[in-house]
Amino acid sequence: MIAVALPKIIDDFGNSVRAGGWLITSYLIVLAVLQPVAGRLGDRVGRRPVMIGGLAAFGLASIGAALAPNLPTLIAFRVAQAASGALVFPNGAGLLRAVVPASRRGRVFGTLGAVLGSAAAIGPIVGGLAILFGGWRAMFAVNIPIVVAALVLTHWVVPSTRRDEAPTAAFGVLRRSRFVAAAGGVAFSNLAFYSMLIASPVLLVNTRNCSSAQVGLALAALSMPAALLAPVGGRLSDRLGRRAPAVAGNALLALAAIAPAVDPGLPSAAFVACLALMGCGVGLSTASLQTSAVEAVPPADAGAAAGMFSTSRYVGSIVGTLVLASVLTKTTGFGIVFAMVLAAAVLSTVVSLGLAGKRGQAGVEAEVAQAGGVAA
Repeated sequence: MIAVALPKIIDDFGNSVRAGGWLITSYLIVLAVLQPVAGRLGDRVGRRPVMIGGLAAFGLASIGAALAPNLPTLIAFRVAQAASGALVFPNGAGLLRAVVPASRRGRVFGTLGAVLGSAAAIGPIVGGLAILFGGWRAMFAVNIPIVVAALVLTHWVVPSTRRDEAPTAAFGVLRRSRFVAAAGGVAFSNLAFYSMLIASPVLLVNTRNCSSAQVGLALAALSMPAALLAPVGGRLSDRLGRRAPAVAGNALLALAAIAPAVDPGLPSAAFVACLALMGCGVGLSTASLQTSAVEAVPPADAGAAAGMFSTSRYVGSIVGTLVLASVLTKTTGFGIVFAMVLAAAVLSTVVSLGLAGKRGQAGVEAEVAQAGGVAA
């Protein structure tokens, strides 16, 4: 929602676009830094109280943002939103690792990916309506009923997990090759995906004279398949093992990136078709990568693993954004960007080969169970 409101916030406070950009950048950086810490906190004290605390703090930060008198204050409350939001996601993913059997984990994380993708698609629509009827401050106020509903559901649904195992050190997570493969795979695939997400509107508007509606449809071609195919990728990972859907999805991402990298001046229809194939590739691979990350460690470490995995995802996005800012103009630099997208997709495919296949999955479970017994 914040992307939709950014121009009005800048006009209201009389700040520059660069200053207003910190509303997005600060949020992403804090999320990336704090999620491993938040996941570890949930591993130690229990996931339910950490999730409830994070949701409550997010609601309070949203109220503060809605009442902010100037841009620095608004940025401070955005940082508070990021810090409190960081408490929720890794512990939710860690909880799923603990309560969902291995045979169904892929489809559950695929459903989670579809929900997150749908939320990202709905956010700008909800934000636009809130701004239309109540200004940009209403966009933050919209969070309040959402937070209240989430608190009720969390209190009602989320179990109080027992602390049967002691969490290991964070560098114990990083020593597990399956986790490193999953984290590396999502970092490179997100670098490719978000680079295309940001560069495509610039290309279509400034070199193809596309309208805002056409740009929106083009971005939908990239993002909608990623959300719709996430459950499919999850079911395939349960059936075929974690490696096959991740490698196939990332290979499809790389294949779709070849044409724009070779010829940034592709006809618009062909370019949008490449975007759709990229979205399909990301949708097929995401659940396998997420599931592999959390099941590469004992349940007692699942929160930290989920947090580190999410940080890897954000690192890929942030790196892509920084590269685009340095090489992209309104009409030039697209060749470099699309070559980077192709290289990142290839690297994601190669790294994903380190995930467990169908036959190796039982060995991963046994290894993790043994490690959990040692940790306990």
